[in-house]
Amino acid sequence: MHIGCATAASLFIMPRVMEQLLVSAMKITVQVHDGKTGYLLQRLRERSLDLVICCSQLAAPELENQEVMNEPLRVALPPQHPLCGQAQIALGALREERFLLHSSLLGTGISDMLLRACQEAGFTPEVAYWGVETLPMLLMVQKGLGVAFAPDSFAQLGMQGLPVLVPLADAKLHTYLYMIWPRGHALPPAAERLKELILAQCLPPPTCAQAAQVPGA
Repeated sequence: MHIGCATAASLFIMPRVMEQLLVSAMKITVQVHDGKTGYLLQRLRERSLDLVICCSQLAAPELENQEVMNEPLRVALPPQHPLCGQAQIALGALREERFLLHSSLLGTGISDMLLRACQEAGFTPEVAYWGVETLPMLLMVQKGLGVAFAPDSFAQLGMQGLPVLVPLADAKLHTYLYMIWPRGHALPPAAERLKELILAQCLPPPTCAQAAQVPGA
């Protein structure tokens, strides 16, 4: 079966699902595809993908969607940045920084949320870079090229060469992942089983439903 995945889904959702497939001895071959959200959703509509896990919640009559990840957002800081030792950082403290942001054609991503929050904090950030993938932007931060933003899970990767990730003080700044599939059309058995595994392992706890519903990365 074929599934389109955002970076965070490939890093933090699919490994757990593949472990479950191994434990259960289910003979399912999973082929993961990446790309921009719009491209993945087009392939889903064309039926060349069975499922998509992406950062955008899409309201479309022909598609179903379910939240599968909900995390606080962190800011990535260059080495020796004066704010590295802070327990939390207010967005307003970043007003003089160069921002490295995720591009989004659907208007529902991390960057749209951040830009609105910056305006509410009284400034418009200097955006030096628009990118698609989180990891390349984190590597740019490590080289001192600006600040970037990533879900809380990235702080647990433990990879060498990644910058310091500090929680943001604004509790509304969360990132979300959504699983999307065709409405009204039966999925192939393997895709239906994979969807069940993802939902069983990744449905957010009840408290997450109380958070502000602002989609992200």
